[in-house]
Amino acid sequence: MAVAPGRSVRIILLMAGGPTLLDVWVASDRWRVAVPVRGRVERGSGDAPPDLPVSFLRRWFIRPFEGTLASASVEGEDRVLRVRDAEATLEIRLGRCDGGELTRASRRVRGRVVEQIEECLAHGRPKPGNWARYADARTGLVARVTFESVSTGAPEPSAFADPEAGGAAL
Repeated sequence: MAVAPGRSVRIILLMAGGPTLLDVWVASDRWRVAVPVRGRVERGSGDAPPDLPVSFLRRWFIRPFEGTLASASVEGEDRVLRVRDAEATLEIRLGRCDGGELTRASRRVRGRVVEQIEECLAHGRPKPGNWARYADARTGLVARVTFESVSTGAPEPSAFADPEAGGAAL
């Protein structure tokens, strides 16, 4: 996974033995999702079909916490921010976890939680053993990721290139 905040994100998942299971590239205005083992490649601009993770990746990696701050408070040991973004309200709780700092965010649309994300990072920076969890109430998808390793260098610029646009990086 490689993230260029505010610009694009690229995720490549490999199967045992090395074949690519999933190749996802999302920018602020374009996207491409490939599932080579199924022969499926979809791309577009703007919104994607709901069964693809494009909106989620844009919201959490390209435009995190975008919107208007509605309130800020302290509840117990958590700092709580509520942000309005179009029809949604995002509640962000900042607290502590065994690995350092815990961020929990819930996105509500018309009063119903539609997605949640939690991440435990060592003092705001990922390190091996940290984790993240995502749940989508609409599809029932729940994913938990534990960081095995973290690169100390910047990703190659080609990681952020549109995979089908001749290698031009964003």
